[in-house]
Amino acid sequence: MIAKKKGKAASASCLLCGGDSELAYIARDLNRNITADRFHYLRCRVCGLLFLSDVPSDLSLYYPDSYYPMHASIDDLRIASRFEQYKLDFVLRTHSSGRLLEIGPGAGGFALLASEAGFAVSVLEMPGPSAVWIREHLDVSVYVADDPLLVLSSLGTFDVITLWHSWEHLRDPWGVLDSVANVLSEDGILIIASPNPTSLQIRVLGARWTHLDAPRHLVLSPPAALVLAAARHGLRFDLLDMSDRSAKGWNRFGWEQSLGNVSGSRAVSLWLLRVGTCIARVLKDCETRAGRASAYTLILRRQAQ
Repeated sequence: MIAKKKGKAASASCLLCGGDSELAYIARDLNRNITADRFHYLRCRVCGLLFLSDVPSDLSLYYPDSYYPMHASIDDLRIASRFEQYKLDFVLRTHSSGRLLEIGPGAGGFALLASEAGFAVSVLEMPGPSAVWIREHLDVSVYVADDPLLVLSSLGTFDVITLWHSWEHLRDPWGVLDSVANVLSEDGILIIASPNPTSLQIRVLGARWTHLDAPRHLVLSPPAALVLAAARHGLRFDLLDMSDRSAKGWNRFGWEQSLGNVSGSRAVSLWLLRVGTCIARVLKDCETRAGRASAYTLILRRQAQ
């Protein structure tokens, strides 16, 4: 465990609009318990952006080798990737082939699906077991960098770029957005799936919300703020979805895991997890209809010049 440190939340201007921010949450690493530190999340009073003010200098400390569940074989990954078919379905709404870049491929499930569907797939991942495994097992191009900005501009153009729950991990998401816009082909699409900082769950659970995931989640962007930011880079709104299979799964996971994290007792945590399951069932339609789901998928399209 990393040693505990003391500190106060620093005042900071919003990373997106430059507006004033206020302390929203003081959170701990409840999901993995790697550190006893407390982390300060600020919320912009203007655009609602939620961001970590005291970002650790070395984030790799908070990503153990076990962070991604690696598979023993390509066959095991192919079986597991069936649960990621919804991602490919989003892409196939507009593109049936072309160059596709996935930033943050995780265990490689979507990269495998996209490759087998006929896309020329590249992935961009931080150094670690995931990048090594994908390079050894999948027929895709693998680029490794701690910061996507170091390599994005050198990879050529892409018809599809995806960030499946990797957007919130970026140190400079707005710099990445600018670079992505520059390497998207005309009529190309950018897909971002991310936790929703305007969700019902964060209103109820606050700093205990599992999707806050301190300190790995650095920026949580309201969909409306992200759409406005993208428009400045020539990316227009195409689709916002909070009711797909992924969002429903993250809703359930959010209630279960957040409540399960409340107690240090395993028996009590298991009981609270079951309570979370019941809450998720009761609220599954309400969260979706109200636009207050725990996660969203946003599709942006490159405008013709």
